[in-house]
Order: sequence, then structure tokens, then C-alpha cells
Amino acid sequence: MTSPPDPPEGDLTGIGVVVTRPKDQADALVEHLRRHGATVVCLPLTRIVGRTTPWTPDESDALSLADVVAVTSVNGARQFARQLAANRATLSSTTRVAAVGDGTARVLRDLGIHVDVVPAQATAATMVDALAELGPLAGRRAVLARARLGRPELADGLTARGVAITELPLYDTVPCEPEQMLLPSALECSIWTFLAPSSVDGAVAAVGVRHLAACVNVSIGPTTSAHLRSLHIPVASEASVRSAAGMTEAVVAAVRTLRPPATPT
Repeated sequence: MTSPPDPPEGDLTGIGVVVTRPKDQADALVEHLRRHGATVVCLPLTRIVGRTTPWTPDESDALSLADVVAVTSVNGARQFARQLAANRATLSSTTRVAAVGDGTARVLRDLGIHVDVVPAQATAATMVDALAELGPLAGRRAVLARARLGRPELADGLTARGVAITELPLYDTVPCEPEQMLLPSALECSIWTFLAPSSVDGAVAAVGVRHLAACVNVSIGPTTSAHLRSLHIPVASEASVRSAAGMTEAVVAAVRTLRPPATPT
């Protein structure tokens, strides 16, 4: 595979970028990338299926008694707000809400949910440390409002600090077959963007590890980067901010690092 060409400084003109987000969530990233001149191929590899069954009495009780509610994704934020209303539930005035990043916090606030904690990095360890800044964690009760198959690091980290954990599954991330007519265009792109480990798995199933290892891969954060590396897929750049703008900056940074501007002669 050919390497991406030298872009004009601060620009992605002539660069093909694959966006693997679910179709209904890709607009902001696509717009930012195109604004920088990129040729974007939208190749959704997962879709979000929100929970339709009511919360159980135990889940509702745990939420009403929670000291902390941790929301770990933008999808979780949307589903949490929707399901709060559907279940006619409210948060106690003493419950603290933690959001994994600025994007998740913004969605929660836009939907009327106050956010108390946003860790500096989108990792389980920094989330635990940020919550500890509110006071001793031992004996606290936390609800993890997230995907049904959430990663274990956050629950394990809080449990190790003496926190009683209740999982509140809000949605499932379901693999979907890529549109076959889009695959040739995606295979021509030099840059792939990943905003979740599940999209990495979808890309591996669609095009294989060898192809991705030859591409410039840009990740939304440490968890997704770790998953890529665990599959021996290199990460060229990682977003410093979990947002469309942050991902676009990471793409630009990856291209600049790999193909710095030629020195004028």
C-alpha cells in the first residue's frame, strides 16, 4: 500500500480517510475531516441497539441509592437520558455523575443532566482517581451506566477501592456487515479512524489485520489504542480530546508526523 502523500500544512487534501462510526453518529467527524480537505469513506462496522426492556427493581433501587453514576461513552449518555425518562426515574441530589470525556459530558449536559466529574484522560485509572478526589471511595455505591458488555477495568478499579458496583446495561454494540460497494473505496484509503474497540474488531473482520497494519491508524483514546496494539496493528496518532475536532487534529498530526513537509530547496 502506498503511503499518504504530503498534505499542505494543516490540511488533508488528497488524503483518503475511513470513518468506522455507526452511520447516525458519523456526521460531525465527517464534516471536520472534509473541512480539512480529506476524502472520506463512511464504513459503519457497528450499530447501537438501545435497551427496550424496563429497568429491573434492583437496578432502579441501585440508581436511587447511588453515590456515583459513571457514564462511559456518548452512546451511554444518550441512552441514559432516554431511559431515565422512559423509566420515570430521577437522580438523587446527592448523586455525583462522572463522564468519561468532554464529548460524553457535553451530551449529558445538553440533555439536562449535571456532570460533576470529567477525568483528564479517558481511562479507567484516571476515572477512579478523579472520583477519589470527591472523597474516600470505600463503602460508596456506584452505578456503571454503559454498554451491556462493558470492559472490566473500571469496575475492577472501583471494586479494588471498596466501591459496591451495580452494572446498568443501556445498549448493545452490534457488529454489522460493511456495505460491499464501499469496501473498494475504503481499501484505497491510507487512514482509518477508530472510536471504539468494537470498530477495530469489525475492521479486522472486514479487511484483515495485515491490511490495517499497513495503514495509518488513528484512535480516539487509550483503550482503543491498546486494543489495536494487542492485535499488532500500529497506532499512528491518538486524539487528545474525545471529539470530532480532536480526532481530526489527530489525523492531521499523524499525516504530518509520517510525511513532514519537504524542506524548500
